[in-house]
Amino acid sequence: MKEIHIGEIINSKCREQKILCKELGESINRSREAARDIMLKPHINTSVLLSISKALHYNFFKDLAAYTDKLLNENNDSQEKNS
Repeated sequence: MKEIHIGEIINSKCREQKILCKELGESINRSREAARDIMLKPHINTSVLLSISKALHYNFFKDLAAYTDKLLNENNDSQEKNS
């Protein structure tokens, strides 16, 4: 089971929107360094993720929900095969 790395997803969305760490940091009331650190973390606090979602106008929670659905379906398929 591959874990989702939310920092990489945020970093990818920032690159796609051509948003620098400094700009992201400013939009979520954090430093450039703090924004960069967020992009390096596989997990972050949901309130921080909500702030980032608002700043980037992108629903990261939807990505997490889709990934969770995929994992649950894989687990169900695996259990059915083992039955």
